[in-house]
Amino acid sequence: MGDLTFGHSFGMLDTQEQHWVIKILNKGMSVIGLHLPMWMFRIMIAIPGGQKDVKIMLKYAQEEMLSRWKTEPKLPDVMTHLFAPYKRNNKTWDDAAINLMAGESHLLINAGR
Repeated sequence: MGDLTFGHSFGMLDTQEQHWVIKILNKGMSVIGLHLPMWMFRIMIAIPGGQKDVKIMLKYAQEEMLSRWKTEPKLPDVMTHLFAPYKRNNKTWDDAAINLMAGESHLLINAGR
């Protein structure tokens, strides 16, 4: 998904090792697999430090998206199409747009997991 989304590989196919972000995702998914009630998740994230991995993951997704914003790949990728309205100035590139695109990046990284 790195190639399709950000125009560069995360290197997992070459090294046969998981990227550190994927390890964070897998750790989070293992908790979801317990099928705990939603109120339990709310308590867990309310505990100081309970959102540490989530914040790291969201920061990484935003950094990847912003890095991709600054570069244009040789071949169009998914972000090319998501950025198109902003690059054509049909939509304003502001904090709301950055948060939206960071969310899309997070979704696409999860899809490649």
